[in-house]
Amino acid sequence: MLKTGWTLRSWRQAPLWRCGIRRKILIAMLVITSLALLLFLLLASWGIRSLGGYALQRNLGLGSDAIRISKTALQEQAERGLLHLAESQADLCDADFYYHESDVRVLAEAVSLLLDGREKSVLPSSHTARQRPADTANTSVVHIPQGIPAAALDPAMDWTSGLDSLTQGWLESDAFLAEIMLGLDSGLFRRLPWTDRLPADYDARHREWYRRAVETRKPSWSGPFIDAETGDLQISCSQPVLRNDRVVAVVGISMWVKTIAERIMKVNSTATAQAVLVDHQQRVLARRGMTASSRLWSDPQKLEIFRFDRQEQQTALMGYVTASKPGVLRGEIHGKDTLVSCAPVKSTDWVVLVLLPMEVIYAPMLPPEKAIQEATRQVSERMENRILFVTVLLTLFFLAMLVLVLLLSGRIASQITAPLIQLDTGAKAIGSGALDYRIPIPDSGDEVEALARTFEKMTEDLRIYVRNLTETTAAKERMESELHVAYEVQTSLLPKIFPPFPERREFEIYARMDPAKEVGGDFFDFFLLGENRLCFLIADVSDKGVPAALYMMVAKILLKAEAGEQADPGEILEKVNRVLANNNENCMFVTVFCCILDFRSGAVEFANAGHNPPAHYRRGQNFLYLRPKVGFVLGPLADSRYETETLQLQPGDYLFLYTDGVTEARSRAEGLFGESRLLDALSRQEPESAVSLVQRIRAEVERHSHGVPQSDDMTLLALKFNGL
Repeated sequence: MLKTGWTLRSWRQAPLWRCGIRRKILIAMLVITSLALLLFLLLASWGIRSLGGYALQRNLGLGSDAIRISKTALQEQAERGLLHLAESQADLCDADFYYHESDVRVLAEAVSLLLDGREKSVLPSSHTARQRPADTANTSVVHIPQGIPAAALDPAMDWTSGLDSLTQGWLESDAFLAEIMLGLDSGLFRRLPWTDRLPADYDARHREWYRRAVETRKPSWSGPFIDAETGDLQISCSQPVLRNDRVVAVVGISMWVKTIAERIMKVNSTATAQAVLVDHQQRVLARRGMTASSRLWSDPQKLEIFRFDRQEQQTALMGYVTASKPGVLRGEIHGKDTLVSCAPVKSTDWVVLVLLPMEVIYAPMLPPEKAIQEATRQVSERMENRILFVTVLLTLFFLAMLVLVLLLSGRIASQITAPLIQLDTGAKAIGSGALDYRIPIPDSGDEVEALARTFEKMTEDLRIYVRNLTETTAAKERMESELHVAYEVQTSLLPKIFPPFPERREFEIYARMDPAKEVGGDFFDFFLLGENRLCFLIADVSDKGVPAALYMMVAKILLKAEAGEQADPGEILEKVNRVLANNNENCMFVTVFCCILDFRSGAVEFANAGHNPPAHYRRGQNFLYLRPKVGFVLGPLADSRYETETLQLQPGDYLFLYTDGVTEARSRAEGLFGESRLLDALSRQEPESAVSLVQRIRAEVERHSHGVPQSDDMTLLALKFNGL
């Protein structure tokens, strides 16, 4: 609302709108007509475009539906084909893995027979990496890890040499096989075929194929590992040989990962599809082009993880993998929309995934889709041209109507504004002081005639008001003059020269009074009583303005008149109270705090007639309020009694007297100044002099009020005792 109001004010104050009423009428009619015609133009253009767009969408809807249906059919067909392809590849993998798992079982049984000594065939001699045999393809190499004495393994070396005769021709007849392995719990290791490139620190007991068989105690397949001889990737199937529930040996066969990817995982249906073999932990076991992440056999193979870009799609895939069931999913892989089919390999806990990008599936639909888009573009251009033509016609109509409105509004504005111009002329004449000017009243019967009669009556009322105002102004000026004289008289009664007693070094005294109106009811006074005593007092009359000022002057004169050299403050207050109480029909009163200082000894006698307690400062301490006995105010009761009390001042002590105008000074945010805030302001810093103390407290009160008008008279008085 505030923003809107600001905008309207700015618009009304714009130079275009600050003109004559005739021009305002012209502008208003032009704006209203322009807005109406512009709205008609926009609605017509919108209607034409809506109809054109609707027709275009209806014509193109059939083509878009055909494309959508075709794409859906292609996707469904691709899903069925990919699922069948994944299941076929999984069956091929399953058959081959099952076949080689059977080989491992046979090999384990044969090693068990050799271990029991039931195989009595002639055992061939063993060959180490330094003893090259004549037939390296059908001869194994025996390896003893570093730190194990060879003599301790001679019996095991003899009976395990029968591995060569048992596996004669296996590697040559099966291109999938990379090597045949036998590892004993003593550390002895045999590998077929023979090689001289086994590292000296090779220990089969630390390899995954050995450890996996020991942990599972059944035939199991390992993930890809780096071959110790070639550095290429292999996967292995291994099985433990048990004696008395203890693993004494592990046999295994290894297969080349590249052979699995090239032969088992090869997808021949399309060059754009890709097959991947993964385990239940989403690790890729085989894919086309997969290589080792390192050439060192001792480094672990860094397996890549198969993952969708979005977590919900990956979670859905894991549901299929964990449940080992076939299915088809669609998701983004590396930012590319892809169709993925999943089929489990039954002999293992692995699955085959076949990936096909959606752009390949939708490729047959690109030519007809482009043709439809081109037709849409041509139809859209034709419709835009027609809409542009209609828009130009409507614009010309709009301009013609504006010209017509301009001519008609000029004539209408002249007829409306003629009487108003006459009123303006008369108002200027009256405003210049010609109150006898007669404004012509048109006989139109409308608001203009009523306005003219109102001006006529206003002129008469104005003549009467000017006459009364002249008389009132003269009376007010007399009153202000009298108040000014009263203020000067009142201030002349108060001490104005500081320091008042320059020859006296025993004390300092300073005071100021700020009335809330032209004259006030607060006052202060100080005067010497003989050679060694100073009487000082502060007072506050119950009212403000002229009555309070008159009562203040009477009270001040009486207080000074009744003070004698031997009088004490209590006697002074009692004498003045009896005089003020006589004929006090308005029941006015005054609060007074009266003190007499003996500046030889520093003793202060004081009496209180209903006034605010002063604050006392002793050097090295904070200001504290005195707790005097409070007598009744002066004026209402003639028999009031006032008790004189004594305070001993030390050199450097201060007395601070004030009226309630200080503590009742108001702030919009913080309320009254109050006695606590006054005491804090007095004690905030050590006073330097009576003058600086009064000025500082007055500044604190002004800062607290922060622009709030003063509601009561304000008087401050400070006395510093210096001593002799």
